Amino acid sequence: MQIAKPIEYRKIDALNQSALKVYDTDPVLFYRQFILKEPKEDSSSTAMLLGDLVDFYLLECRGNGADFDLKFDEKFVLFSGARTTSQVFDLADELFKVTKLSMTEEGEIITDFEVRFKEAFNNVQAGGKYKGKTWEKGLDDFNLNGMVYFESLMKSIGKKVVDLNLIEKAKSIVDQLVTDDFTKDIFNKELLTKFAIEFEWYGFKCKMEADAIYVDHENKTIQPYDLKVTYDNEEFAYSYLKNGYYLQQAFYWEGIRNWKNVNGLEDYTIKPMSFVVADSSKNNRKPLVYQLTLEHLNQGFYGFTNNGRYYRGVNELMEAVKWSNDNNIWNCSKEAFDNNGLMTLQEFK
Repeated sequence: MQIAKPIEYRKIDALNQSALKVYDTDPVLFYRQFILKEPKEDSSSTAMLLGDLVDFYLLECRGNGADFDLKFDEKFVLFSGARTTSQVFDLADELFKVTKLSMTEEGEIITDFEVRFKEAFNNVQAGGKYKGKTWEKGLDDFNLNGMVYFESLMKSIGKKVVDLNLIEKAKSIVDQLVTDDFTKDIFNKELLTKFAIEFEWYGFKCKMEADAIYVDHENKTIQPYDLKVTYDNEEFAYSYLKNGYYLQQAFYWEGIRNWKNVNGLEDYTIKPMSFVVADSSKNNRKPLVYQLTLEHLNQGFYGFTNNGRYYRGVNELMEAVKWSNDNNIWNCSKEAFDNNGLMTLQEFK
């Protein structure tokens, strides 16, 4: 059992809960990304960047004021303008993706700019942008309104591009979390923040990084916290299911169980995850705390049915990953393989 420094977490080659979610929806994509190590597309949305910034200011910078600028530069690149929803920024994002795919390991770009730009323009046009426009018109718009942002992206390889508006919004959310009566007591505790753990499970090297853990030595309990930023925090149940947080909380519980048992905390009880959910809308809703129950924890491990849909738990998924890996079969399930492709279609009611 090892505890990794936060800055090193991304470098650990191990199975995490995000990879497990990929396998749940697309085992072939899992194989390409986590077995073959093919490059992943950068899917950082504005909402995800906001969450990253809130994490940074609230959790990573606790007690590290002197290192703030260094830590910020390790993770982010500041774009001096403002990234809006204008289609030119989508074009710049797409050009950045195309450019990265045309780079050698040494960072040399091997495709001409015009070729890359046309490909990017065609991609965003296929997605509904620049309807009826030629790529030359797109280039004019890009040179006038998107070039500075694109240059920031090129400087950001391995980092994330943020603007001042997003930074101010993140700081406002952090201020609310540490002062609001609903959440301030959580962040006044002595927390283990951005706490990375490596552990073995189902024969795989695994890793997790908890946003925060509170170890209550008086009551011998361990409370994990996870911070989320959503547009409507009173509709968190939707996000919980859609984003697979039921898998995350169970996977983290298992990692913490391994950690506590080799660190002299065997008789401590791990509580189910507590999600601290901030609101990112303009309505300035108060932050909310969703304390999971033992039933939520069991569902995360063993699966559950909701509104007629079955959601696999982490145990079933880990067993499935192990079967795929042991047999090097990624393009069909064990059930399909064992039945020679003959499947039973459920009867609908």
